[in-house]
Amino acid sequence: MKLTHGLPCFVILLLAASAVAAPPDSDPPVIAPTDSRIQIIGRVDRSDPAHVRMMYPGVTLRFRFTGDLAAVLITSDSDDAYVTASVESGKPQIHRLTKGANEVAISAAGPGPHTVEIVKRNGSWQGITVFDGLRLGTGASLVAPPPLPARKLLFIGDSVTCGEGIDNYPVCPGDLHRSANAYDAYGLVLGRRLDAQSELVCYGGRGVVRDYLGHRGMQAPQFFRYSVVADDPAQRAHWTDDGWTPDAVVISLGTNDWNLQKSDPVPEEEFVSKYLGLVRDVRQHYPKAWMVLTQGSIVSDPLLSQYVQETVKRAQVNDPRVVWFASRHFSGAPCDAHPDKMQHTQIADDLEVEVEYGAEVASQFKLVDAVVNGEGVFLVLDGKHTACLAEDKCGINAGGGEGCC
Repeated sequence: MKLTHGLPCFVILLLAASAVAAPPDSDPPVIAPTDSRIQIIGRVDRSDPAHVRMMYPGVTLRFRFTGDLAAVLITSDSDDAYVTASVESGKPQIHRLTKGANEVAISAAGPGPHTVEIVKRNGSWQGITVFDGLRLGTGASLVAPPPLPARKLLFIGDSVTCGEGIDNYPVCPGDLHRSANAYDAYGLVLGRRLDAQSELVCYGGRGVVRDYLGHRGMQAPQFFRYSVVADDPAQRAHWTDDGWTPDAVVISLGTNDWNLQKSDPVPEEEFVSKYLGLVRDVRQHYPKAWMVLTQGSIVSDPLLSQYVQETVKRAQVNDPRVVWFASRHFSGAPCDAHPDKMQHTQIADDLEVEVEYGAEVASQFKLVDAVVNGEGVFLVLDGKHTACLAEDKCGINAGGGEGCC
């Protein structure tokens, strides 16, 4: 086993002495992932219940224990994978995983109980990790965790939704694995803010019709149906709908379809028809969810917004709970177009009103400002930015009798 180094040396040595380096006949038993006191938030592959495979970023392991030491057993297929660990409201710590078996050391002050969360940071294309169970230190015990939040949010998208590039800096570190940070991606930020479970179903470089290199095939309408997507079909796992039902679904796609748009344009009809197929697939699984479609924060070409708005327009013929949301453009860092941590917080700010209040009317909030441009009417409500709200939820005449949009 390899012990990750996200804690001070004395903590790591203490754990090694009490749990990891003990003689084989005195090793604490492994608590299996099937234990009902361990919660898993996110889409995973449970085909082998003793070894839960995690591909999508943001998958969260949550448990509570008494005592001061615990170890989370994780196997990685990559030499450069990362998780974020947090205990109660303490500062999140980053742990690097190397290829093979790892033990993520958890140290807590006092007898507890302590609630622990482990979040997969890396993007879908950056490897698969496997949750193999827990070990507890001498005298520690696993106890029932607090109830999970009742509200649920689903985010479908590409690398921005996955949180890739968040921890890039003005001087590029050149490490795509290290800079990925689903913990601070806007979907998980919004979940913590609204006391909601957040699930990310995203894949960097993929789109609606094609990926950033122009390849068709396993794009969002296809990977939505998987819990594990891999280049090797033998490693893939189809998603089994387990009844987890989001209250709202945010879909942010099109950036990668647009990468070759100047040299090889995607026809509008192809894009819209494929996108409608995804929307209808999502709706089939989640009949009552508020569904928000946006063009994302990287591409500023108004044609992409037009394509997405046309998708919404056609969907609304039979499904008024599908709405358009105009994302603001964020430039990222000089070395990377992906939004950084602060910009992800701003994306969460922008989406908060749209996601939280869903079918509620916007008129219950103070209108601070309204800006009209080619993409719609942007309303600033009590300091929150939202855009082009559906007319049936607006309640504010922002355009000469035309409602919000």
